[in-house]
Amino acid sequence: PRLRSPGPDQVAASRSCSSSFWLGTFYSMDNLIQTVNKLQQVLSQAGLPMVDLPQIAVVGSQSSGKSSVLENFVGKDFLPRGSGLVTRRPLVLQLNSMPEGSQEWGEFNHQPGVKYYNFNDIRNEINADTDRITGKNAGISNKPIFLTVFSPTVVNLTLIDLPGLTKVPVGDQPTDIEAQIRNMINSYITRPNCIILAVTAANTDIANSDALQLAKSADPEGARTIGVITKLDLMDKGTDARDVLMGKVIPLRRGFIGVINRSQQDINTNKTISAALDGERRFFETHPVYKDMMGSLGTPLLAKTLSKMLTEHIRLTMPEIKRKIDDMRIALENEMAQYGDYDGSASAQGAYILTALTAFADDFRDSIDGTMIDIPIDELYGGARVMYIFNEIFTHTLENLDPLENLTDYDIRTAIRNVAGATSGVFVPEESFELVVKRQIARLEAPAIECVQLVHDEMRRIVSQCDTPELERYPNLRGRVLELANQVVRETLAYTKETVEDLVQMELGYINTEHPDFIGASGIIQQMIHDLVDSMAAERDKENTRAGKSPARERQISGNWFGTKQKDKYGSKNLPVPGQQSRTQSTRGMDDDQPTLPSVPSQIRIMDDPTKRERVETEMIRALLTSYFDIARKNIEDAVPKAVMCFMVNKCKSTMEQRLLTELYNPDNFPDLLQESGALAEQRRRCHDSLQLLRKATQVLAEVVF
Repeated sequence: PRLRSPGPDQVAASRSCSSSFWLGTFYSMDNLIQTVNKLQQVLSQAGLPMVDLPQIAVVGSQSSGKSSVLENFVGKDFLPRGSGLVTRRPLVLQLNSMPEGSQEWGEFNHQPGVKYYNFNDIRNEINADTDRITGKNAGISNKPIFLTVFSPTVVNLTLIDLPGLTKVPVGDQPTDIEAQIRNMINSYITRPNCIILAVTAANTDIANSDALQLAKSADPEGARTIGVITKLDLMDKGTDARDVLMGKVIPLRRGFIGVINRSQQDINTNKTISAALDGERRFFETHPVYKDMMGSLGTPLLAKTLSKMLTEHIRLTMPEIKRKIDDMRIALENEMAQYGDYDGSASAQGAYILTALTAFADDFRDSIDGTMIDIPIDELYGGARVMYIFNEIFTHTLENLDPLENLTDYDIRTAIRNVAGATSGVFVPEESFELVVKRQIARLEAPAIECVQLVHDEMRRIVSQCDTPELERYPNLRGRVLELANQVVRETLAYTKETVEDLVQMELGYINTEHPDFIGASGIIQQMIHDLVDSMAAERDKENTRAGKSPARERQISGNWFGTKQKDKYGSKNLPVPGQQSRTQSTRGMDDDQPTLPSVPSQIRIMDDPTKRERVETEMIRALLTSYFDIARKNIEDAVPKAVMCFMVNKCKSTMEQRLLTELYNPDNFPDLLQESGALAEQRRRCHDSLQLLRKATQVLAEVVF
């Protein structure tokens, strides 16, 4: 932008900006800057994520005159000085204008309430606090120092003094010191609400200014960058910075302002800043080039420009700042509500424990019934998982059981022969069917007991998930509630298992062959019997025909296929059978070289091939077993879930709250149960303090009229 030549009124106004007059010019303007200063203090104390408040960041190379510019704003010599990297931490300088005649002082955020009236002490504290954080090896830190200056000779302004850019590490500085400083500077100037004050010495090549290069990368449009040219009095004779100040070398939307700093000799001779400002004004007024550019020169003008610019920026961003702070306050209020609060009296403690126990029991019941408010929708939860165990795991497992698993035809033949004992029956003994069917039904017990255990584990899982906010605050109360709740669940396990075992024993205790769904009660078995008898009779007739005998008379079959063991037709086995001699009589007189029988094996297994009768009998038993096993399986599938729901799930639901209240609601135990953990108590305290500070920030913002 082109700078217009100042008019007579502007020149007169500029001349009137002496050390005391110009600094008080803006005391009457809206206190927006003071409001932002208060917000910065409040938010820094709250330890919350910083809101992007409007502020001015001072950027420049070492020895560019940054410190002198800031001291000119304050009117005091208070910043650390020396060779090398002096500013090693960001210094947030908040200037608060006071009524004329007021005493001036400084105050640090890390020492609230401690007022520094001697500005040399302020310099010493800046050095001391810097060393506390960074050490004395010239290292840097991102942690800012907050300094507030109250004075009648300052304008309302907030500036951040950042470390000066350096190229070469000095002393114990890390090798990447330049990158560290650039990253620190960028963390401030890249914020949209940050105004960049790019300071460059007039006796250097402005085209290579590090400050302007950083500002351009962070603010390409130049909407929030203002350039400052220092040390105009140190330029070579015959040269001036007119073209730079007018934006002909590097154009800036906000333009450039030229200032003069105190020389080292002025500092050594303790030349006051007010005297230096008077000298600056006289230099510009008498300079052949600069006397016609008073509208873009001087520290007073720079302070006025920055204050106006910052005020304008605050006006534009304040609604968004207010919204962010309101959101943070609401979030902390919600967090504080989760911690709960009570006055510590016995009645208040009792009310809190009653609420906590009732809330836990309600959550436990709602988790099983599926009536929770925040029930998840991405996975099964609570009672739905219990139903999954019944329908998908238990029932599916029983349906996949093979009734004839681990039961071979050989096993069935052996069972039939063993049940027949020492007799040779005409019919298949009923005991052989019961023997094999009970063996297969007994296989239902293991999955039934496992189903009980799975539901028990799921109930304990529900207990662990009912960790209400009322319990999180007090670990002792939480531990006792979870322990007692798990005990309630555990107490139902043994009885439920016994009940399920009894259900299986009931199936084993009575084999109901008259069940309407059992195929043995229909005419199918009778038909199989007649087919078998006819087949056997035909075989005998054929053999008799070949042997020349008459066909056998047809047998009349009546009654059940299952028969009992046949008694000896001669009655008691103790009576002699006619024509039978005792072994002693029959062998009397035999020679010793007669044939002898082999010894009986210790284990006898059926080795011969099954006869047709045995094959039919085996198929018969298989069919009967499959039919009756399905009946028993359906009974167990139906009865086990009912037993588990009755004696475990529903019982836990109905007794949980009563057990908790009976065993835990004891005034003598209240102090122990309501003992907060140290970490949670500290977290609650920080939340409370931060909330109070945010409420204070809200009150500060309420004073602003848009």
